[in-house]
Amino acid sequence: MGRRACARTMRLFVRIPSVAIDARLLAPLAARVSIVEPQSMSGQALLALLHSLAASLAEGRPGELGPIESALIELLVPVIARSGGFAGKGGAMGQRARQYERICRALESQLGDPELTVQAIAAAEGVSVRYLQQLFARFGQTVTGYLKSRRLERARAELASPLHAQLSISEICFRWGFNQSAHFSRAYRERFGEAPRDTRNRARRSGIA
Repeated sequence: MGRRACARTMRLFVRIPSVAIDARLLAPLAARVSIVEPQSMSGQALLALLHSLAASLAEGRPGELGPIESALIELLVPVIARSGGFAGKGGAMGQRARQYERICRALESQLGDPELTVQAIAAAEGVSVRYLQQLFARFGQTVTGYLKSRRLERARAELASPLHAQLSISEICFRWGFNQSAHFSRAYRERFGEAPRDTRNRARRSGIA
């Protein structure tokens, strides 16, 4: 009787709240099915990240999960956005969608600038303020609302990350474009239903931060 070697396989199911991704997509996540090509650069990066996630779970290293979860969301958004939706279509709608995605990507590197304004963004893009506001409105957003949401998401990721445990809550607040700690705390509570300190304390209790 011959011997047959069976390769070891593992299934990893990852559930991510749609609220973490929906605001940054042109189409609702629930209405989309996306396939990531493993041969693509983004597919390979995503696969490597999932391997790290599986290894952390298998070896009982919960302290590594926070940064991996944050990186996973940051990688999934552009992968899902490129896999379909309005940006892949032709015509005026597709053109506006591609412009919207390009502007959003550009804003990611400017979230820490407290002086960033709608007027400055419009000027950098060579469009009027009215056009910029209408463009974001087509995809259920406002420019200021998008900036506020992304800044809060970045701040939340750092509050839960051991890589930023040495930073105070105020330092994280100012790093992401907020001028006042009180305003940041109010906006954070409205967005996530808890205070920034609660997020950090929970992460520390679970061994993440």
